[in-house]
Amino acid sequence: MTTRVRPLARLAVLAGLIMALAAGLGLGGAAPAQAQEEDGAVERLTACMANEQRGDLLILIDTSASLQSSDADAARVQAGRLLLTSLASFAERAGVDLTVNLAGFANRYESPSGDWVQLNPSSQDQVLNRIDEYASRDTGRGTDYWLGLEGARRDLAARKQNRPTNCQSIVFFSDGALDIDKAPDEDSNPIDRPYDPENPLNNDADRQRARDRAAESMCRPGGLADQIRLSPAVILAVGLTSAEAGADNFALMQGVATGQGPNGPCGEVQEPSPGEFTLASDIDSLLWAFNDYAPGGSEGGQQTGDVCEGTVCPEGAHSFVLDASVSGVSILAQADIPADVYLVSPSGLETKLDKGQLGEPNDLDIDGVAVNYTWHTDKTVAINADQNGADSWTGQWQVVFVAPDAPADAESRTSLHVYADIFPRWPDDNRPVIRAEENAELGFTLTNSAGTEIDPTELLGQATLDVSIYGPDGVEQELATGLDKNEMSQPVLLEGDDLAPGAYTLQLNLSITTAGTTNQAGEQIPGTELAPQRVDIPFSVQPPLGFPNVTTGQVNFGSVEGPVDLSAVLPVEGPGCVWLGAEPPMRVRAAPEEVTDLRLESPNNSAETCLKIEEGQTAELPLRLVSEQAGNGGVNGDFTVTVAPLEDLSRAHTVRVDYTADLYQPLNQVNFVLALIVALILGPGIPIGLLYLTKFATAKIPDNPLLATRFLVQVEHGQTLRDGAEVGIREGDFTQMVPITSGGARKLSFGDIDLLAKTGGSPFGMGWVEAVSGSAVGVSSEYPTPHGKEQHARLPLAVHNTWALLRQPGMPADQAMAVVLVAGNSTPEQREELFNDLATKAPNAISNLAGIAPGPSSGGGQDQPFGGPGGSGGPGGGPAPFSDDPFGGGGGGGFSVGPPQQQGPPQQGPPPQQGQPPQQQTGSSGGPFGGSGSPFG
Repeated sequence: MTTRVRPLARLAVLAGLIMALAAGLGLGGAAPAQAQEEDGAVERLTACMANEQRGDLLILIDTSASLQSSDADAARVQAGRLLLTSLASFAERAGVDLTVNLAGFANRYESPSGDWVQLNPSSQDQVLNRIDEYASRDTGRGTDYWLGLEGARRDLAARKQNRPTNCQSIVFFSDGALDIDKAPDEDSNPIDRPYDPENPLNNDADRQRARDRAAESMCRPGGLADQIRLSPAVILAVGLTSAEAGADNFALMQGVATGQGPNGPCGEVQEPSPGEFTLASDIDSLLWAFNDYAPGGSEGGQQTGDVCEGTVCPEGAHSFVLDASVSGVSILAQADIPADVYLVSPSGLETKLDKGQLGEPNDLDIDGVAVNYTWHTDKTVAINADQNGADSWTGQWQVVFVAPDAPADAESRTSLHVYADIFPRWPDDNRPVIRAEENAELGFTLTNSAGTEIDPTELLGQATLDVSIYGPDGVEQELATGLDKNEMSQPVLLEGDDLAPGAYTLQLNLSITTAGTTNQAGEQIPGTELAPQRVDIPFSVQPPLGFPNVTTGQVNFGSVEGPVDLSAVLPVEGPGCVWLGAEPPMRVRAAPEEVTDLRLESPNNSAETCLKIEEGQTAELPLRLVSEQAGNGGVNGDFTVTVAPLEDLSRAHTVRVDYTADLYQPLNQVNFVLALIVALILGPGIPIGLLYLTKFATAKIPDNPLLATRFLVQVEHGQTLRDGAEVGIREGDFTQMVPITSGGARKLSFGDIDLLAKTGGSPFGMGWVEAVSGSAVGVSSEYPTPHGKEQHARLPLAVHNTWALLRQPGMPADQAMAVVLVAGNSTPEQREELFNDLATKAPNAISNLAGIAPGPSSGGGQDQPFGGPGGSGGPGGGPAPFSDDPFGGGGGGGFSVGPPQQQGPPQQGPPPQQGQPPQQQTGSSGGPFGGSGSPFG
């Protein structure tokens, strides 16, 4: 058998679903430029994680009632456990910061019930417990792909705010076709369906119209499928089907995931390959499908063979060769009949993997090699082996299937994941400044996951390196192919004559074949060829000397509810002049269907009004994204800026820059109010009123002991600093207990900063807290985008162990005020973790805040619990924001419990939808029924 497998260095999250991926992106042939081909979703996601060492994986699980019959034994949970266990092992081996979360969907998106978890063996039980909960989550009505995927997209977009370089993917599981129906509680808890907002879903015709419009909205050019692809995130889809149903029910799911389905293309973004799709019909095939998403596998790593009758035989052997460069192996082995499995070591020792209790892990020592295995069914076993420095590791290993009365046509198969701790790298300290029209020499190394450099000439097997670059147009230029172990450490020339300024990608492909061996019979066995290890490394080509340099390839405008009016900045280094170009024009590649008039504006929009930057200086080109329309979904596209030297504006170059934004459209307010009125007339009115009253009564900051501190932070060279040093806890922090009245508080004041409890206009959902200080805009550890029209920092009601960043107008673009709130009983480790989180997220958060204008109404003033703005300024006429005394200022000194406030009128607004942003304030015209601040109107 011929075997090709991915090493751990592939960092693959998906493999083995289509034949084209077997060869990866092997680059042979001569040097002419060619279009980027065979760039599958596996390859792209793999290469991204290989470079960034960070990723987000959201597992999106169907929770519809049909699972009670299609997956009564919750095989989806068992398969998910296998995937998560494999990912945890992978993350530890590779040193990858891989965070995971789980969400559900049926007739609405069911947001994750817990925080994102950095996955590794020590945290995997926490995640496994979460996925176990989905065994009983099978009572939903409907299977709304649109709401499920849109919720997942929004959650991943929120992650991007603070982890902009993360490689993202969605594992999307469902047992059926798109099916849209009313929720049992929809009359009192409306669901916003942007693809068909006025549809009452009262009959079959209504439901069919909703299905048609949802499918069209997903697959239209620039629709939901394109928005996910451009975010960018990869969809890895699994459809659970019966033999009778077949694949027809999953035509749309396949199209959304891969771009192509039985009914034709879905979406306009077809290159690079958007994602992957596979079908499963039972527990064994479902285990196989989810295993394909585990790291390290490849299509070429799958072997088929016979099932031996009675004893171990060559025809039933699945062979692979290991050497010292391989640190571990994972194998999923299956037969189409119940069978025993033997693991044969290089010494010829045959070890039977006893079945014991299904689902329970077992440990073995085979010739000094640590082996762990779990039988998931009587036909499927997962095997893991670690080298642990054992001499017996090197050589030929075999997995053999044996059954007492195996029929002649019985088949077995294995999926092999080989972990080789070898990575091609372009070291940061060896990267020259690359300019258009100038040549540069590029130097590369090999390292292990700990960053230790490896001498390629000491590898036992064979190794070659291919080097290419891809420009903004996606066209490949090969720089070197087939560099052997003696050549790959030599510099590679990059010629600059044809390079234009902009964002590029350097692609490294390392191919390794393990050293051959001799088996027990004295026969020469060739080594195992590992699939190429690909790493994609973003870099920028700067304009020639004397031109300004655009220092980022993407602008994130953040999010807005209602008509679009978003601000951001584009950082630029001098010297030179830069302005927003008109040709080629701004391009919108994906956006909500309702939004057709997006415009990008800047006061610096011509050579005459260009932004001038002197040598050694940096500046920010102000940008404004505008539309009078509103919609639900992501916005993605690109625009052109023009750069020129100060002394000669006619020598201009253009640079393309990507941009992104998130748009939210409020629920139809008239429909929402009518729904509540109907619920009051046709149903029991008192419970609705009680919902308002209960929400108001519980919208308080809990009275648990609270400590607080605040300090100015500044970002320099991507590092968060406090008074010029690293951010950390100092003497004097958290020395004052914040008084909170028994039963909780609706308002706390911290100098000139007010923490105000809010409920919003809906009787449903939870309240929240806004951090308000003059005209400051802000974000928090829990909500990475500013909230509401006033752009305040939003916090949960339990503000303990959170932080916020507040930025006043006029502050330097690299500064903000940090407010850190900890529980009185928090441990030093918890406080340190909170500070580390602040230090990690602050650079991107402050950069985003610098481009956001304050809202039309800010300040502390009266506590408006239903989301309305308070008065301007703070207590005592509005002290200077961020006074030097962290417990002083016009607020009366320190944190104080605000006096009882007259209730402001409740704000009219939709109920919070899972996966939707916090609702924005809509003025102060009273509650949903008019009248005073009473929850009853």
